[in-house]
Parts: sequence; structure tokens; C-alpha cells
Amino acid sequence: MGRLYSVKTGEHVNLDEVVSRIRIPHIVFFGETHENPSVIDWELRVLQALYTLASKSNAEFIVGMEHFNIEQQDMIDAYIKGEISWRDLVDIYTGGPEGFNLNYYKPVLDFARVHSIEIVGLMPPRTDAKIIARKGLDQSILAKYGLYPDDVSRYPLEYRERLMDLFPREGPMARIDKEKLVLAQSFKDQVMAKRIVEKLGWRTLFYAIMGSGHCEHAGSVPDRVRALSKIDSSITVITVRLKNLEENDKDVRDRLAGNKYIIADFMLII
Repeated sequence: MGRLYSVKTGEHVNLDEVVSRIRIPHIVFFGETHENPSVIDWELRVLQALYTLASKSNAEFIVGMEHFNIEQQDMIDAYIKGEISWRDLVDIYTGGPEGFNLNYYKPVLDFARVHSIEIVGLMPPRTDAKIIARKGLDQSILAKYGLYPDDVSRYPLEYRERLMDLFPREGPMARIDKEKLVLAQSFKDQVMAKRIVEKLGWRTLFYAIMGSGHCEHAGSVPDRVRALSKIDSSITVITVRLKNLEENDKDVRDRLAGNKYIIADFMLII
């Protein structure tokens, strides 16, 4: 279920074609719709294809996930090494600040465990992002991640416009300071970009799984990685769109063709 299309041409491509274009060092972003089994099945398919490519190329293979924060790294490592069970992982994770249902992502994490693939948490803890959303550029939070105010407050106009389009215009969320919400999103994107760059080497194939809003439009994580990285690594962005009952693939492609914000290379339509 689901088909890949080139955003540039609108033509259907298969996953093998996408992988065949990859030259290491390389970063592949998969922009997901959270906790959707069909989407996660595709995430796993991409993971398997990239793992095979990395093995054949004798490349370092790393997977980064938005679903874990940086401070949960010891927990992730323990699961991948077989030191804790799945139940232990879920129990520990559920007691933390992040809100994803890990059971959806078990196929991805189990594949990584079987093949001893390094998984890294990309996000700052949700509690830190909430401080930015509430107070703005809190110096103590920025210092914790080695960031300066300009790292977070400088972004393209398109970035702000895109986020403003997504914010609700009614209900409790509509009363929250939108400018601070943009700063909180920018903070998360900058931390994730910095985390990815810190892990990059000249023989690294990095697979980054995160929400589409973090990687598909101007000023999001891929653009920030390009700005931060001293390694000339190429980037491929795959992002997801779910059809409604009245749409076909062409309807979705036509709708996206006029979207000036999209920087993704491939669109997975499900």
C-alpha cells in the first residue's frame, strides 16, 4: 500500500530507484505521519534497503528518531544491545516526557536490535521545548544544547509562514503566543540538525525518521543540516501524504505542485 513519486516530476518511482541514487556520505530523511501502521511499514522497508546498501558499501549506518530525546540514549542503547526487554523499554519510556506509543515502532526497533544498528534520539526533551514555547529564548535551555539565540530565531520567512498555516485558529491552542510556538519548533529542529551533524562521518549513511513538519519545508532540519555540516553529504527527503476517501494519487500530486514550501525530493502517497 502506498506509492512513491518524485516531487519534481510527479512521476512514480520505486524504492530501488531511490536507493540506487545514494552516494555515501548521505542522509535520508523520512517525514512520517505519526503512529500510522502503513507509514511505519514503509519506514521499515526504507530501513531494510538502507541497511543493505550500508552493508554492501562498508559504510557506518546510523538511525536517528524523533521519538526519543537525547537524554534517553542509555535506554535506547540498552534495548539495542539486548540488555533490557521490550516491556522494560516501554515501561521506562512511558515514565518519561515523550508521548509516542512505542508499540507502533516495534518493527523498526526490533530490526535495529537484530542487526545491531545504532539508534540515536534526536529531540530535546519535550519539557525543554515547552519552556521555549512558554518563555521564549530561555538562555539556560539554549546553553544546555550549545545554542545561541540566533540559531533559533533566524529562519526563512517561508518557515514561519508554513508553521502559521498549521496552527489552529480556534480553541485553546489558538490563544497561545504563535511566535513562541514558532521558536519552540525552530529550537527542536535546530537541536535535531545539530545532533545529526555530530554523528556524521565521511563514511556515514544516516537515516532520520521524524514528523513531516520537521523535514519537508524550507528552513526545516535538512536545510539546517546543510548549514551546519562541514561534511559534503548529500540529502534525500521522503515525506508522506495520506489521501482522503475522495482523492486519488493525482489529486494529491496536483495539490502539492503549487505548494511553495515543499523541499522534499519524494512524496509517499498512502
